Amino acid sequence: MGAVLGAKERIHIRVTAFQRLLPAPVRGWTTPLADVLWVSINLVFAWQGALQVGHLLRFSYISPALQWNMAVIYSVVPIGFALMSFRIIEGYWRDWRRGTLGQAPETPDGVPGPGPHPPTGGETDPSRPTRRRGAP
Repeated sequence: MGAVLGAKERIHIRVTAFQRLLPAPVRGWTTPLADVLWVSINLVFAWQGALQVGHLLRFSYISPALQWNMAVIYSVVPIGFALMSFRIIEGYWRDWRRGTLGQAPETPDGVPGPGPHPPTGGETDPSRPTRRRGAP
């Protein structure tokens, strides 16, 4: 269920290294495209999980350790994937109502990612303090 919270807060694990290299207008639409794929896969897993739970309800199997019907334990799978999909869609609904749909995504710390030309090793970032030699 932690993944559901991560999906709601948009802090779920996501590979952004390639996305940060793209121009800002393109970057703004790569996340929704990836999220459509994410929701689609979630719904497939929710459907297949529901079929498995239905099978376990018809042909009951009791867990040897917990003495519970395995349908109860396996029900977490379709519920979790369905809730993740709901939270992702809810986030887009919230963005649409705020008028921020399609804007370039930000990193988890709230700082927009670099543009199409990330800084090279010789440039310094003015937002980061420099350390003097011998300073703690």
